Amino acid sequence: MHTKWKVMNDLEQAFNQITTFDFLLDQLQEAVDSNNRQQIVDITLALNAFIVPFSNNWDKKFKEAWKEVITKDHQSIPGSVPMDLSQWEEYWEKEAQKSKDQKQE
Repeated sequence: MHTKWKVMNDLEQAFNQITTFDFLLDQLQEAVDSNNRQQIVDITLALNAFIVPFSNNWDKKFKEAWKEVITKDHQSIPGSVPMDLSQWEEYWEKEAQKSKDQKQE
């Protein structure tokens, strides 16, 4: 259980880094409002530099959490939920059809 807590905590921390992104967007809006072109350029460069590592970190933490929480929990129940992210679309389509069929009964 400790490993699950760690990967979910890591995922939350990766998401919480968005506050830095939010701060930079607020600063950019202030620069636009005051027509400060140099600040607009500087902050835009910072945003562009920040988004790549933020996205990469989030993706890495999401995959680690998925592997630990979803895949390991459902290995003992074959077919209960998709083991691979690429299978989710098909899974949800089948679940939606089941729901529609139940409503029609």
